Amino acid sequence: MAAVRDQQVSISIDDDEIRANVEQDDEVTSKPKGASVFGNAGFRVEPEGPEFNIVGRSFLSGLGAARTRAKVVDVYRCGESESVRTRARADAFRIYAEAVARKRGGDANVKQGWYGGSREEIGAIVAHGFSGCNATAPCNGGAWGRGVHLSAAKHAFDAVMGCEEDEAGMRHILMCRVILGNQEEIRPGSNQCYPSSMEFDSGVDCLTDPRKYLVWSAYMNVYILPSYIVSFKIDDPLGQGLSGVKGNVAGRMRPTSAWVKFPKLVTLLGRVLSPAQMAQITKSYKDFCEKKIGRQQMILKLRLIAGDKLLAATIKQFRNRD
Repeated sequence: MAAVRDQQVSISIDDDEIRANVEQDDEVTSKPKGASVFGNAGFRVEPEGPEFNIVGRSFLSGLGAARTRAKVVDVYRCGESESVRTRARADAFRIYAEAVARKRGGDANVKQGWYGGSREEIGAIVAHGFSGCNATAPCNGGAWGRGVHLSAAKHAFDAVMGCEEDEAGMRHILMCRVILGNQEEIRPGSNQCYPSSMEFDSGVDCLTDPRKYLVWSAYMNVYILPSYIVSFKIDDPLGQGLSGVKGNVAGRMRPTSAWVKFPKLVTLLGRVLSPAQMAQITKSYKDFCEKKIGRQQMILKLRLIAGDKLLAATIKQFRNRD
């Protein structure tokens, strides 16, 4: 087989991110082997091989304290390296990155971002690109600007909130390269759907330490380049409600089972969880109080960090009925 170029073959770790080389000089001689649940949209890389380990570690490092309960099962390289569509996307991404770099003093500010969804949604994005459905998905941003929302490299945990478990008990998350250029801060509740001026290329939730990236719909298929699909399992199912937390997402009515208010629960968990875990919970609770995340996200983060067994035991042991 003649050698073909592949935009994801050269990878390394830098600041919690994977640097995917998109230069035209890179070459590979064959496609990765292995069956794929994503068909031709993704090719399975060798389990426990260097590529698998680098991508897997990048994902796990973004889970914080929850990484100990997660396992990377498979990693898929996006697209067919020989296909016209895959090469066209890579070329478009490179051209736009170069254009933004020229406009922004030589730096296109390309970062790694995570996007969570169902297996079908992830497969459709890799095969056909992002669409208006992805741009308005509540689990990937909600009322925080209109476009495609991705989580920063070190906050893969946030994108897990958008993942759906399939029939095999696995979830799937998309690793992407994202052109951010010059960023503007977008406030929670904003319905902004394009840059506020020609000085900006993308949106973030915080200019100094962003957790979320916002790519406007008009640029979603040229500013975002899917690189890998990570299929994983985590021992805390997201599909079950946590009735023990007051004001649970199943409804606004007072629960009949034992419950505890958020502030009290945070205090109680501080007695048994590690400082790293509590730092995540405290940050999540602060974001909830400031309306940066919703009640459902707060509850799911609590469950992922502490685990259902510990939460249930804590709530039952320390009843705090008004």
